[in-house]
Amino acid sequence: MLLIAHALINCIVMATMAFLIYKSRKRPDVTASKELSLLLLAGLVAEFFSTLCLVQGSPPLKFYLNEARFFGLAFIAPATLLFTLRLLGKKFGDSKRNVAFILVIPVACLIAIWTNPFFHLFRKGMHLNYFHGISYVYGDQAPFFWVEMLYNYILIVCSVCIMFFEQYKKPAMYRGQINVLIFSMLLTMLFNVFIILRIIPDYADFSTSAFVFAAFCLYWGLFHYKPVSMTNQAKDLALSSIDNVILIFDYKGILIEHNNSAKQLFSLGEHLNNKVTVDDFLQNILHTTKTSTENLSGIQVQFQKNYYDVDDKSIYDKNGKFAGRVLVFNDITKLKSSLFAIEAIANNDYLTGLKNRHSFYAKLREMDKSERVPLVIAYGNVRNMKVLNEVFGTVFGDEVLKKIAVKLREVCGSSDICARINGDEFALVFDSKTENDVHILLSRVVCELENPSQHDTHAEQSVPIKFVYGTASKLQARENIDAVLQNASDEMNKNRLLDEKSTTSTSVLHIKRIMESRGVYSGANEDEINDLCIRLAKACGLTSDTEYERIKIFTMMHNVGNLSVPENISKKTGSLTNNEWEIMKLHTVKGYRIALSMPVLGTIANEILCHHERYDGFGYPNRMKGDEIPILVRIFTIVEYYVRHKDRESALVEMQGLANAQFDPKLMEKFLEIIFASTI
Repeated sequence: MLLIAHALINCIVMATMAFLIYKSRKRPDVTASKELSLLLLAGLVAEFFSTLCLVQGSPPLKFYLNEARFFGLAFIAPATLLFTLRLLGKKFGDSKRNVAFILVIPVACLIAIWTNPFFHLFRKGMHLNYFHGISYVYGDQAPFFWVEMLYNYILIVCSVCIMFFEQYKKPAMYRGQINVLIFSMLLTMLFNVFIILRIIPDYADFSTSAFVFAAFCLYWGLFHYKPVSMTNQAKDLALSSIDNVILIFDYKGILIEHNNSAKQLFSLGEHLNNKVTVDDFLQNILHTTKTSTENLSGIQVQFQKNYYDVDDKSIYDKNGKFAGRVLVFNDITKLKSSLFAIEAIANNDYLTGLKNRHSFYAKLREMDKSERVPLVIAYGNVRNMKVLNEVFGTVFGDEVLKKIAVKLREVCGSSDICARINGDEFALVFDSKTENDVHILLSRVVCELENPSQHDTHAEQSVPIKFVYGTASKLQARENIDAVLQNASDEMNKNRLLDEKSTTSTSVLHIKRIMESRGVYSGANEDEINDLCIRLAKACGLTSDTEYERIKIFTMMHNVGNLSVPENISKKTGSLTNNEWEIMKLHTVKGYRIALSMPVLGTIANEILCHHERYDGFGYPNRMKGDEIPILVRIFTIVEYYVRHKDRESALVEMQGLANAQFDPKLMEKFLEIIFASTI
């Protein structure tokens, strides 16, 4: 019964494996599944008839069933070779002619067994032996039997040799699959040799069991083998190549694996030896208040100036039991930096770095809601900003605003607000300071801006910056913060008007000094020009002191527009090119704009614009003609030409020839009378 049960189990196992292989035949990652199915089918046929032979009692039937085994046994070795060829991608097994050639001897063997004239070539005789009451067939082998066995062994040895030499073409980590297949083939052949040579008695024939084991090895090697070392190396390589920090903890919360990024960031080499736990890691390395019982997904931590977003994933086995957890730290430093940069752009002034208008009002509302008192609001403005932009350009104007921002930031505390809320307007909110304290701080700023360092030799650096401010206080929480801000603005506007009245002459002198440093102003003969202009004006009926004051300022400031001309043009000694001349002629328009930006020069802005016009209409910039030109310009043009000329007598002759062209003829007559009267 034991032998029968053993045979049945072998049949069931082989049938099961054949079914599984057939079911998986379409897997794209598996080759030779068809050949392996045929191999198992041949073994199944052989074992099936062996089982029937054991259960039958009639001797003739036993003999027939015993020989029927060869319908399977004869094809095991050929199927093994075809399986090997297909598995290794050899083309020999693809040809039907080659397959037929391999099957010649097995087919001849079957013919010899089942035909009486040739049976004696395969068997000399058949006998029955008994073992524990069960009869089994024992035969005397004839020459053709040994030919068949030798042929089968040759095919199996060929299969083994092909696999053996093929494995050296593969990386070492992939050779395990081939070794398993070689081992299974050799094991089956070895058992079969022992049975045939009577080393193992017939009743203890375990060659079929060896074949079942070999078939299982073939099945596992074909469908389930994975190169463990390669897989581990691939996992290690994948972990090491990932920039994200990865930590793996077991079900007890002990750190068991990490990648290179984690090792470099957290210096985990020494910690692994100490079996660091999740809690140890959180408290002693990350220094957080989180515990191992909490899910850490979504939290952000800062470590060594970098920011990380944590992803916490739990690992479960197939039964749903907790097996460990993986912590992944995604470096979001660049993202954070980008967010900070965007926030800075949204809330800060791009030029000065101070709070912008939107951010200022938002902060002001926060302070107002918190009912913090006292609050002092200061509202400031650069009074001569337009002049600075017109004279020195907007680049210099930007530098002025930066300089003011630095000065204002220096007087603000950490809880104060400092903002640029408009082009040249600044607003400050001082927390827990009195209005007198604020006046002291801002007065120092005003003084430093109006009195540049004496070491500043360049005109641009030494120009005074007129910063005017006003303040207002919120002393009680119920006061309206907008009203306080408006009071500070009104106070600033009032102080601005007072400052303009008190610094008129000072502003002109500063502009004059700048013109002198740039070489666009010459004070030579200025008093004489003023004197002659006033005398000619009186002769024309201009008698008010206001007109005389305008003449004096115009004489001094008429070339103020030259400040905007590049020095390589204004100071060029040779002839100007056409393009340079066009740039040079723009100084009248620039001077007009500068004059409009200064109240003290606003009254002569039109005269500055026209001081290169000619009486005949061929001047610039507007080609004005005759009386269209302001009388002050017509007077100045005559006087300046005369005074600037080295030879005064020849100048008078030339000027008479230029009457009706460059000069007003009527004014020329009056001027000649004045000159002749003064020389008598």
